[in-house]
Parts: sequence; structure tokens; C-alpha cells
Amino acid sequence: MRKIAIIDDDKESRLTMKFKVEDAGFEPVLITGAFGNDKARLMDEIYKNDVYGVISDHRLSPLKLASFYGADLLADLYDQKMPTILITQFLDEDADTTIRKFRDRLPSVIGRGDDHNDDLISDLLTLSKNEIELGPRPDRKSHRALIRIYNLQDSIVSGVVEGVVTNWKSDTKIRFPIDMIPAQVRDTLLLQKKDITRISAFVNIGANDSKEIFITDTHVLPSLEGVDINEFC
Repeated sequence: MRKIAIIDDDKESRLTMKFKVEDAGFEPVLITGAFGNDKARLMDEIYKNDVYGVISDHRLSPLKLASFYGADLLADLYDQKMPTILITQFLDEDADTTIRKFRDRLPSVIGRGDDHNDDLISDLLTLSKNEIELGPRPDRKSHRALIRIYNLQDSIVSGVVEGVVTNWKSDTKIRFPIDMIPAQVRDTLLLQKKDITRISAFVNIGANDSKEIFITDTHVLPSLEGVDINEFC
């Protein structure tokens, strides 16, 4: 029977997920302890149990299991080709901030209040495994995009940028951490002293919902003179 590691700082939530993993036909492995900021030690604990996949809560610090986020951990496991599922009680809040910066390496993210039937865990692990082995499905493929950013100066204070991915949904604003824009790019944009600025980035414009959007490789928008605009679609 394949083993699934469960990482959650809350004991009751761990046990609830344990039963769900068993119902899905896997053997649960509960990871407990206090790992602080030592992500490598937690990953070693996972690997020594020879697990097939990992299910982790996002907020691991309230009860001091770890000082980093579950999204950060699972993104590193994704790089190691480990199927994962991220679960959070605060999806609406975290999707724009502490999850967004890792979303390109998180194929399977669900809210704790979502309907978790017996097949969901198996399906999400398979989805994650397929992306690792076969590449992203259409809604997870990144394309060059234009992002229109509003009031960048205000974002310096709040730490969160608000903008529109013009070739996704031009009437829907996306929020993401300002540190996803490199400091050199931010400085260049601020020198423009405009209420609306623009950057280029790679975005999964096939996403159905703003919570699924990821943004990578942000750059100052080049001059459009002599540039085929279709390159940004």
C-alpha cells in the first residue's frame, strides 16, 4: 500500500486527514515535531518514510510545527518530483499572497472546507504526479502576458500588488506579493511616476479562477516599437 505523509500542526486536523487518506486507499504517515525554519530536516523526515506523496496544511506556524509555509515546502518537494496536495482553511486570503509566489509548483491546492470525497485525494495526487512526469495541463501552461499594475507606490507599503492580466480576464484584478517583482524592475517602474504601469511576465492564462493564477519571470515591459504584439498572447 502506498504511503502518504500528512503534515499539519493541528492534531485534530491531522487525524481527520488520516481517516480521509485511509478511505482513499493509502497508508497515512503522520509527521510531527518542531522543525522551526529547518525545511531540509522536515524533508528528510518525509523521505525516510518512503512515501508516495505528501499532503500538507499551508499555515504550519500557529502550533509551531514549522516557521515556513506549507506552500514553500511543497514547492521544494515538487522540484524533487514528489506528488503533493496543499490544503488550507484560508484559501481566499492566502491564494493572493503566501500561496501565489509558489503556485507554479503547486498543481493541487484545495480549501479545507471543500467537499473531500474518497476519490479526491487520489485524483489530486495523480494530477500532481502527471504534471511532474508529463508536463502541465492546458490551464497550467504559462504564456507571455502583459500585467497592468495600479498604484505601485501604494503597494510598497502594503506589500501586495494589484493588477490585471490583460490577456486573461481584463475585468478581473489579480493580487500578488510585491517581492515577486524583482527590486530592479520595481525601481524602474517607480521612476516612471505613473498611476498605472505595465510589466511582462509568464502567466497560466488558461486558468479558470484567479486563485489558480501563477506569475513568473516578471520584466519591465519593453518598447513595443518593432515588436509583434502576438508574442505577448
